[in-house]
Amino acid sequence: MIGIADKNDPQILDFAEKNKALSPVFSSGGDFKERLFRADLLLACRDKGEINGLFAFSVIPEDRYIECIAALCESSEPFFEVFDYLKERFKGFDSDWVVNPRNRAANAALSSLGATAFPPLFGYMLKSPAVFPVDPRIKPLSSEVTPEYIALHSTDVYWTAQRVIESDCFKVFTAFCDGRLAGYIDVRISEKAGFSEPFDLKVFEEFRGEGLEEALLRSAITYLKTPMFMMTEGDGAELSALKAAGFSPKPETDNATYHIVL
Repeated sequence: MIGIADKNDPQILDFAEKNKALSPVFSSGGDFKERLFRADLLLACRDKGEINGLFAFSVIPEDRYIECIAALCESSEPFFEVFDYLKERFKGFDSDWVVNPRNRAANAALSSLGATAFPPLFGYMLKSPAVFPVDPRIKPLSSEVTPEYIALHSTDVYWTAQRVIESDCFKVFTAFCDGRLAGYIDVRISEKAGFSEPFDLKVFEEFRGEGLEEALLRSAITYLKTPMFMMTEGDGAELSALKAAGFSPKPETDNATYHIVL
C-alpha cells in the first residue's frame, strides 16, 4: 500500500531516523529530517501496516520534471509501487532518481525498469577551506554574453542553456581569454539535498591548457561557499582543485543517478 506520508506520524519519523543511512542525501550531515520534510512530495509504502519504504521527491510541474532526492528502502518492491504511483499522476514527466550506490535493491529495481544510469557521483566535504585569489578571467554569466553562452552550450542534455538560465537552482560562471568567451561552468545548487554539483564544465578546445577548468571550479567554490560538492570519478583536474580547496572524500554521500520517463 502506498500513500502520501504524514510528516507528524511518529512511525514515519522513526523509520526515517533508522534508515537515513540508505540515502546519500541524508548522510551529508545537518538536519536531515528538516530537509526530508521540505520535499514537494513524500510517499510511504507499507506492508501489513509496517513501513517498508519512504521516498522524497522534488517536483517542477512547469518543466514536467520530478527528482527522487531520497529513497529509504532495502527491497525492490517499494520502487515498483512508487513508480506505478508516479506514472499514473505524472505520466510523461522526466524523472531522475538519486540512490545509494551500495543499495543493491534500489539499483537493481531501477535497472529493471529500464532507467538510464549516469556515472556515479562522489561526495567531497569541505574540511579546511582554502582562499583562492580572484581570477579576472572568470565572471558570473552576464546578459551581454548570454546569447553566446546559449549558442555554445551543450544541447544533448536535459539542462540546456535556456533551462539553466530560467532555473533558480543554477549558478553560471564564464571564462574569458583575450576578451572572448572561452568556457563556462553550470553549478546546480541543491538546497534540499545540501550540496552543489558542477553540472556542466566546458572549456573550448582552442583555449585548453590555460588552467581555465580549475579556475572556473575555484571561482564557483569561492562564490558559493558550499560545504559539499559532488563530482564524477573522471574529473581529474576538477578533483585536484577540490582537494586543493580543502575538500576531502565523504564516501557515505556518494550516489548513483538514474533517468527514466514516467
